[in-house]
Amino acid sequence: MKTPRSHPLAWVIALSALLSPLSAQQDWVTWTTVDGVAPTDQFGTALTGVGDWNQDGYDDYAVSALGSDRNFQNAGLVTIFSGQDDSILAEIDGPLAAEQIGYALVNLGTHADGLPKLAVGAPFASTTNGPFSGVVRIYSWDNATSTLSMLTELLGPAPGALFGSSLAALDLDADGNMDLAVGAMGAHFQDGEVSTFAMSGAGAATPAVAVYPGALGSMEMFGWAISRANATTGGGAGGGGLPVDGLLVGAPFADDLAVDAGAAVLIDGLGGQTTLTNPFANTANAHLGYSVSAGYDAWGDPVGDMAAGAPDTANGSVALWNGSTLGVINLDGDAPGDRFGYTVTFSPDANFDNRADLAVGAPGASNNQGALKVYSLAMGPMPLHAATGPVGAGQMGWSIGLMGDLNQTGKTEIGLAAPQLNSFTGYIEVFSPPAQDIGPIVLTASGSFEWETDVQLTATNLSPGGGGSIYWYVGTQATNSTSPEGYDLNIGGQLSLIASGPNPGIQASQLYHILDVIPDGTTLYFQMVEDRNGFVRVSGVDSGVVVDPGVTLFVNGNTAGAPITLQTRWGIPNSPVYIYATSQGFSQQANNPVPNGDWMVNLLNPRFIGQPGDKSGPLGAPDEGEFTSNPINVPGGFVGVTGYFQAYDWDLFLPALTNVVAVTFQ
Repeated sequence: MKTPRSHPLAWVIALSALLSPLSAQQDWVTWTTVDGVAPTDQFGTALTGVGDWNQDGYDDYAVSALGSDRNFQNAGLVTIFSGQDDSILAEIDGPLAAEQIGYALVNLGTHADGLPKLAVGAPFASTTNGPFSGVVRIYSWDNATSTLSMLTELLGPAPGALFGSSLAALDLDADGNMDLAVGAMGAHFQDGEVSTFAMSGAGAATPAVAVYPGALGSMEMFGWAISRANATTGGGAGGGGLPVDGLLVGAPFADDLAVDAGAAVLIDGLGGQTTLTNPFANTANAHLGYSVSAGYDAWGDPVGDMAAGAPDTANGSVALWNGSTLGVINLDGDAPGDRFGYTVTFSPDANFDNRADLAVGAPGASNNQGALKVYSLAMGPMPLHAATGPVGAGQMGWSIGLMGDLNQTGKTEIGLAAPQLNSFTGYIEVFSPPAQDIGPIVLTASGSFEWETDVQLTATNLSPGGGGSIYWYVGTQATNSTSPEGYDLNIGGQLSLIASGPNPGIQASQLYHILDVIPDGTTLYFQMVEDRNGFVRVSGVDSGVVVDPGVTLFVNGNTAGAPITLQTRWGIPNSPVYIYATSQGFSQQANNPVPNGDWMVNLLNPRFIGQPGDKSGPLGAPDEGEFTSNPINVPGGFVGVTGYFQAYDWDLFLPALTNVVAVTFQ
């Protein structure tokens, strides 16, 4: 037998129970955030979806606050929130001081009575079976009367059992209804055990259907974490037998080749047990099994696959087992101390590949701000989404949960909690995956990119239904940035919003005018954002290089019977300017002689319409290199006539011919 010892969390928490509190294609979006109420509440200790309790079409969710003193000191509190607007549907206060109700939560669904049920663990509760024996209570919700009733109270078997430290819903008899599994990580002097109970509309039946103890004398804390492992069958994963649910059980203080390397154990539907290969078997204090998740097909076998966190490797790690072959791979965190894998959960398909994905919490990341990482395993592992917790040592990722469909998109939201934020007040953030599989927005920027011309921006593949708003941006660097409106972009430098407006869907266009204050040779980068009431998609990037076009002609006015003026810009300072016009068109080559010089222009049969002495502004003047003609009267009979204009900015060494400007008079 090992030398008795304390482990780094459970017994610290157990002592704290003596009335003292505990010391992140179409973008994913933060769908909602909720703050705890009071310091030391530890709001977000556990969280889970509960289904649509109030029958409004939106799934609802439950969050616990382990340290709440509202009823009694450290009695704890569980709150059920409306998924539609985060209003409170019901609350469960711990009935006794130091009970810390809500350490674990699990949604049990409905049974023959049609009422949704929630199991709540309070492993630090002292009962008639002894101090810290623990308790699990099962509640049902009747929406017709808006009442929450306790159906069953299950007591831990012995002092220090910490019964209710983990909970899972599973189908023990293949009848389509959820039954209950309860972990008691402190049972048998920290060996731990897991019990399963049959559920009905009346609650949980006793005695337990089965009890699975940890290895005798191991102090491995078997049952620290548990998860339904569906699609596993008798004879071990992938074998023949009855298609009933099994369990994946974490024992993070089991010894493998190194002390406390940890273990993950698969219990199949017939009770057979398989200790899964530990890729961290040589790593002392890796604590594999600190978190577990199973029951979803991530690789397409289609047998449920399995994951377990080992948060105390150097960066933190997650082991992943294929449910058919039991082959193992692992993922590692980004930096030392991230505690990547502290929490894990498989999530239904978030990237439209018909495979489950994996969400991982890393509460130690970014100086204990914490982080979320979501991966597709079918193509990788390939990162799908990453998010960092709010500023402060809240340890986002301490707990994680599937929240259900809170926004009627058909996708399952992922909840992440930071129970230590703001003096342990706590905070949760709910992330929503993409709602539509429509591919990226394609942005094109077309034009000459010359000064004082327009770039035509066209965005295609906008959401077909439209709605919400679109935002057009321009920047001068291909670097990541956040816009003043709060959108994460792939362009930066001198970033500015070009325009915003309603989203028409399918396709949208916008003009961007290039001013001559933008230096010649500057690369402009364009990107647009579609925001449909919180669902955000960011386009690709297109770019172009700003061009100094040289001397350029502009014509101001197009009304017959009224004066017009002609202007040259970016020409040669203090040089003669000759202006010509014709109604007979122009040639592609400048091979047409003018009546007052030996140079050629593009205009056919050009007529000189300037004045003797016309000259561009001198060097250093505000109009350096620019010229504006005197008003030139257009005959009233020119309605419908198209006039063609061109200027010659003469210099002995650098003669320059402008562009041709066509004007149809109104």
